[in-house]
Amino acid sequence: MRCKTPGVGQGKQRRTRARRRRWTPEPLRMQRFWPLFWLVVFTGSLLGTSAAAGLDEQGRVPSLASLSAATGLWDMPSARILPDWTVRIKYGRAEPYRYYGVALGLFNRLEVHGQFTEVSTLLGFPGYEYGYYKDRSAGVRLVLWREREWLPQLAVGAYDPIGTLLFPSRYLVASKRWRNLDLTLGLGQGILGGQGYKEIQAERPGGKALETFDTTFLFSSPLRPTRVFGGVEYHASPRLTFSLEYSSLEYERLFGAPDKAAVPINLGFKYRPWPHITLQGGWMRGQEIALGLAADMPLSPEGLLVWRKEKPYRSEERTRWRAEEADDRGLARLVGEKIQEDGFAGVAVAVRDDALWIEAGNSRYLSDAKALGRLAAIADEICPSRITTLYVNLTRRGQVSQSLK
Repeated sequence: MRCKTPGVGQGKQRRTRARRRRWTPEPLRMQRFWPLFWLVVFTGSLLGTSAAAGLDEQGRVPSLASLSAATGLWDMPSARILPDWTVRIKYGRAEPYRYYGVALGLFNRLEVHGQFTEVSTLLGFPGYEYGYYKDRSAGVRLVLWREREWLPQLAVGAYDPIGTLLFPSRYLVASKRWRNLDLTLGLGQGILGGQGYKEIQAERPGGKALETFDTTFLFSSPLRPTRVFGGVEYHASPRLTFSLEYSSLEYERLFGAPDKAAVPINLGFKYRPWPHITLQGGWMRGQEIALGLAADMPLSPEGLLVWRKEKPYRSEERTRWRAEEADDRGLARLVGEKIQEDGFAGVAVAVRDDALWIEAGNSRYLSDAKALGRLAAIADEICPSRITTLYVNLTRRGQVSQSLK
């Protein structure tokens, strides 16, 4: 007959539960970080410049990263994409998920992105020194038509549509800039439609999470469960953006199962201390702090197809009429806006009587000669007949590198 020592079994169970709890980190509570959060926001507001509302240094609507590598709000996608031949390296974190990914923009029409997602509530291989569970996945976004004066930019995309289907989604989304605001509204399916990953996996043959090329979800019925998502980004300056979204996710049904969202709202800021670096801080689901770091790097200033023939610059008749009627200050402002919209950075323009001065950084071409020619062509198309002398300076790191008269 074996005797049991009172409390021995219970002590062993407590030690086992304690070991398991070590793999589930305590959530980062926002109360500890409110002072730091608002300090960063306030500092960013002071450092932000007052350039054209809602545009970056090259006159484009900023394509800022979501919490993952893809361009977007936080958990929700937008219709924005990376510029042609630009790569992004991204780290993001909002417990229990940590994202390590890359994205690439192509032809100003397409963005492809892939990443590893680390889930801190699950062990990859219990009993081995592997760490948390990690899933690899990829996605793509195609711009159906670009934004116009009265029409939004429209895009369609999919994320993790094949393979293990742990985070599968597909969506149709529109984004429209209005002054400093960039508004987004979309329809999502898969996990963006409120479904759980197990429910989606059950649709495939065998109903398991297999690493196979299976397109059951990708080409499933368009009438499957669908939800609306959306958000807004306020570009306080080219450096500082405040972002808020309504999330369509059912967080408690996701792989790794975080707590049910207290509120379906994610918000925060995105700050660019340097031209190609973005820092992120946010408050997710009313429960968790989010942190992110992104590096967006153009691989070539002329894009992927450097040999393509560029169309000559042509101004609208309305623009020429505005230039004809403008005084010196108004003409300088108009020419500067058009040069910035054409993709040049660091633009400064001055007009006095019959002379026009242009200074800009060559952020468009590999050749300084092509940049000088483009700037001269823009000025020639816009300026009225009273302008008889043109001076153009190209700058690099704040110093004049090439001049044209």
